[in-house]
Amino acid sequence: MNNIILSCENLSKKFGNIVAVDRVNYEFESSHFYAIKGASGAGKSTFLQVLGLLEDCDKGSVYIDGEDILKLSSKKKASYRQNYFGFVFQSCFLNASFTSLENLMIPMLLSKNIDQARSDAEELLKKVGLYDRKDCYPKQLSGGEQQRIAVVRALANSPKCILADEPTGNLDEENEKIVFMLLKEYATQHGRTVICVTHSDKISKYADSMLFYKKGELFI
Repeated sequence: MNNIILSCENLSKKFGNIVAVDRVNYEFESSHFYAIKGASGAGKSTFLQVLGLLEDCDKGSVYIDGEDILKLSSKKKASYRQNYFGFVFQSCFLNASFTSLENLMIPMLLSKNIDQARSDAEELLKKVGLYDRKDCYPKQLSGGEQQRIAVVRALANSPKCILADEPTGNLDEENEKIVFMLLKEYATQHGRTVICVTHSDKISKYADSMLFYKKGELFI
């Protein structure tokens, strides 16, 4: 039996006369890595942002455990963004004032004490081969190192769903492989859902399902 953890129904979003999301219906399963490909400007990023409550929609529903989360209060939506979703973007958005370790610890401190947060953050850095860079600031890291930290930061509180928007757009082939392998492992080994918007053809080696986005519509 399929384990649907996230679904959308008749989801639509316009910017003026531009249709970014056009009555999209889809169900996303757990333990599954989804790739969404499509031309620039097709609306892929907007679709991802609406799913993750980063952008309002014009109409439609997004369901988690049978509840339409688009109808929730601002406070409850914020709770879902914090606890249910993890976000990875092409830009890393690491805090320049904090070290690699501290950047990972910050989101954990909402639910863990400082010792547990430090221990868990250190384990994540070991996982991506960056433990020896734990005391470095973002400006001291390469682009690939920064993005690996941004990926594991998204995993810090074990969200059920990772939404990744062009997470390897600025990376070389080696670091792209590392990021895709991390996302694949998180989906399959931890029973989570990963939805990744990308232009990379290499993702087909890792994705369980390839989806295509054109003019606001999602195709299998």
